[in-house]
Parts: sequence; structure tokens; C-alpha cells
Amino acid sequence: FVAMQVFSGAVAMISVFMINDYTTTPTSMAGKIAFGAICGALTVAVRYFGAIHYSEFFAILVANMLVPCIEKVTSPRVYGSYIRRKSDV
Repeated sequence: FVAMQVFSGAVAMISVFMINDYTTTPTSMAGKIAFGAICGALTVAVRYFGAIHYSEFFAILVANMLVPCIEKVTSPRVYGSYIRRKSDV
């Protein structure tokens, strides 16, 4: 079942060419892992529970919209930088 799902449709092409696009993926390693997990989970959820045949494209579009949030959460702190708190303002 898994092999048929991976090798049918555009899953193999998308996983090699479109998810690895430099302009739309996060820059940190934790961000890349989160991005891949979101794409994979959305693809599985839509393919298993939904009726959309092009679930991979939908998953990439949603994950690309979440990239700024992923970058904000997973970006490493620069050495010597100051974290602003609400009480410092």
C-alpha cells in the first residue's frame, strides 16, 4: 500500500524537486525537519481522509505559507544578541 502511494502520482517528483526548492524552504535544520514533517503529514492526511488527488501540491502550498512562522520559531539565536521582553519596552 505504501509503495503504491509513493510511486503513484507526483509524490516522487515533488519530494525530489519541489520540496527541496531553496527559495521556499526554511534555512535552519530544525526548520527543514519541521517543514518536511508538515508536508508529509498533510500529504498523508489528505490522501487518506480526503478526496483530493493532488494532495502533494496542496501540502506544499500550505507548508510554504507556514515557512515564515517556522523560521520565526526555529531560527537560532545569534551569539551576543539581546532578547527583548515585554517588560523591557
